[in-house]
Amino acid sequence: MDPEELLVCLQDNLDFGFLESEENSGYNGSQSTTRSEKQKISLQKLMKRVEVVFARNQAYKQIKEKVVGETVKYQPEYLKMITNLIERNLNNDEKLREILLNKANKIEEIAEYYEHFNLRTFLFFLSKVVTLYDCLQQHVETFEKMIDYIFLISVKYKTGKEIEQWEEPKLFELRSLYGWFDFRNQCLAFKFVDEFVLYGKLNSREIVETVTLYEEFEQKNAESENDPARQIQSWGSMDEKTVKVLMEEIILKMGEDKYSFATYLNILHNFVALVSIGFDEAFLNQLVEYMKNNIRNASERIELQGGYSFFINEDDKKLYALKSRELNVEIEEKNNSYQEKEMEKMLEDVNSWGINVNKYVTEHRKVVPKSFISKMDPGRILTLIEQSNTENIEAFRYAINDLYSFSNISDFYMEDYENLKTIYEGIKPDDQQYDLIKKKNVELLKVIIGRKMELLRPKSIDGN
Repeated sequence: MDPEELLVCLQDNLDFGFLESEENSGYNGSQSTTRSEKQKISLQKLMKRVEVVFARNQAYKQIKEKVVGETVKYQPEYLKMITNLIERNLNNDEKLREILLNKANKIEEIAEYYEHFNLRTFLFFLSKVVTLYDCLQQHVETFEKMIDYIFLISVKYKTGKEIEQWEEPKLFELRSLYGWFDFRNQCLAFKFVDEFVLYGKLNSREIVETVTLYEEFEQKNAESENDPARQIQSWGSMDEKTVKVLMEEIILKMGEDKYSFATYLNILHNFVALVSIGFDEAFLNQLVEYMKNNIRNASERIELQGGYSFFINEDDKKLYALKSRELNVEIEEKNNSYQEKEMEKMLEDVNSWGINVNKYVTEHRKVVPKSFISKMDPGRILTLIEQSNTENIEAFRYAINDLYSFSNISDFYMEDYENLKTIYEGIKPDDQQYDLIKKKNVELLKVIIGRKMELLRPKSIDGN
């Protein structure tokens, strides 16, 4: 019995007359009492008062005794609540509401795995989804595929869990929803989702370009349903003999140069995964040799598009990186030779050279070579600036500004510094032969080149 309970029952302002009347019901005589006598109370009466005022719930006491040392978790009806939130917040957008309601069970499954049923997190996720949906009205099918990943990143962000980093130059890939390798629990991940959820970075144009690139990749990768490269993607549900036959068929077709370069990394990923579980590495080595031979014999620029890359362990990841690096060495050598020819062709016509350069940069925005201006003759550029009209000068300026548009460009284009410096020093905005419009365009071009040189400036020049 608590001391506080005893003190309460000793208070004069509490009426315990009903108890005393019960106790004195058999007393017939009258007796006068003093005030001091009224203030006295027996221990038996005090205990009776406590028992009545602080009545004990025996059932509660029994339950309490049984659960001592145990933690009882209370989980609200999460699925019902997020469904209500979807319907209440998206009542004006029937299509998006339908997409999210269809995903509700998967969202609950992710929340359950990460033990995170916080509705504020769900509302945060909902706000991100609405914004991305506005950007991707023409790409609804792909948008639906990325819903799971948007929620996954929202949960990891809000709970402080580690988020897998992106390897350059990947923009999309398949990732695991949970902490184990399982083909049934993968989600389509996009780098721009991380940037938006974690940092609030949103560039609608780049988002649409990336999704379009993914859809083009999927279209190129979607050979006929009976193609072995398509079938082998489901190797996890096949027997060893069937998979071995498919690997042999893929190698045969690769030797005959029957696959587009856009499919190479995805095929490579599947072979590395199969080698990791015990298939002969000779399959992988033969595949890569045929790929490299096809690259050497290509008659055009080669671009390998980012495939799927989820691996069981670090050894498999390293093996994939090693083999893809072998391919990239061949591609770089091939593209360097091809790029020099492209540069020469772009600069042939004084009436279109700047427009050609700008078009080239726009079309190859997602491809990051190690150099660009270094492949051009700076003397030829200065001559073209002097001889051409303002439209081409302006287009060339746009190309320079767009090409060197990210903060760490020195990691990719450091070889361009010397040629840019030569062009910068050779530009004469005050040439008397220029009219006022051309003078201004040449002046702006020099300013832009100067800014990009600061980003590309080799550290040794500053003594750092």
